[in-house]
Amino acid sequence: MSYLTSRQAVHTCLVSPQWRYLWRSVPRINVSIEEFEGQHNSNNHVAIEEFEGEDDDDDDGMSIEEESQGEDDDDDGMSSEEEESEGDDEHEVLFKRFVNRLLELRNPVTLDEFHLRYSVSSNTRNMSLSRSRHANSWISYALQCDAQAVQVSSQYYEVQLLPAAFTSSSLNRLHIDNATLAPGFFNQLQMGCPALEYMFLHDCLIMDLEIFSSSLKVLIFSSEIRFACDHGGQASISAPRLISLSMDYGISGARLPILTNMPSLKTASVGLCAEDIQARDADGIKHFLGGLCDVTTLDFYYWDSKVSFLI
Repeated sequence: MSYLTSRQAVHTCLVSPQWRYLWRSVPRINVSIEEFEGQHNSNNHVAIEEFEGEDDDDDDGMSIEEESQGEDDDDDGMSSEEEESEGDDEHEVLFKRFVNRLLELRNPVTLDEFHLRYSVSSNTRNMSLSRSRHANSWISYALQCDAQAVQVSSQYYEVQLLPAAFTSSSLNRLHIDNATLAPGFFNQLQMGCPALEYMFLHDCLIMDLEIFSSSLKVLIFSSEIRFACDHGGQASISAPRLISLSMDYGISGARLPILTNMPSLKTASVGLCAEDIQARDADGIKHFLGGLCDVTTLDFYYWDSKVSFLI
C-alpha cells in the first residue's frame, strides 16, 4: 500500500472486511490536490463517506475540527472554516476535508515519508498565508509522527511555510517546491531538525539572509531561487558538514550569496544567469567562487556575456 496515494489506499477498504482498516497503518502519506480536480460534492461523496462511515459508533460523521468550529459559529450559522473556504474552489475544500479526516482516523504509527501536493490560488500575502494554514498543520503532524522524508509542493502560487511547523529529531530529507520560506525558517531547521542531511529547494523565496546548518550534507537549489535581500543586503550560506552543493538555473537577489565555512565540500555544480543577478560584476562572481576553492569537482556554467577574471 505504500506505493499507492493515500486516497487509493483508503479505497482498499472496499476490497474485503479484512482490508477495511489496513490503510490506517500505512507508513507513508501521499496526498495531492490534483486527485480532486474537476470533482464536486455530487460525484465525490465516496471520498468523504469512506471516512465518515468508519466510526459511526463514535460520532455523527462530523470531523473533530468541524465539531469544535461548530461550537463557536456566529449567529449567521457560518463556521470559520466555511468563511475561510469562501474563496476556495470546491475541489480545494474537498481536498482539505479529506486530508483532515485522513489524519484524524489513521493509527498513530511512525511515518517513513510524507508527500503533499498543495494548492494556493491567491498571491495576496495575507490570503496566501491563511490558505497555507492547512499545509503547515499537516507538515507538523507528519513530523510529530517521525517522518524521515518530507516533500511539499504547491500549484500556482507559493505556499507559505512557517518555521513553527518544522520540529523533528527524525527528519532526514526535505524537498520543497514553489514556497516562501518565512523568516527564521533556517534557524528553526538548525535548532529543531538536527538529523536533516538532504535539502532540495525548487522555485522558492528565501526570507532569511543567514543560512547555517551543522547537519546538512547535500544542498540543492534548483530553478529560480530568490533571496529577499532588501537595500542591497547579501545572503550567506554556512554548512561545515556539506559534501555536495548544487546551485543551478538561476539565483535571484541583489548580490550573489557568500559561501563560508564549508571545509567538507567535495563537489559543486553552479549555474549562473546574469539576468538574475543585479550586481553581476566579475569581482562578485570571483568572490562567490572563492567559497568553492576547496572542492575537488566543480561544474560551472555562466549564461551571459563573457567576463574576465584577474587572478
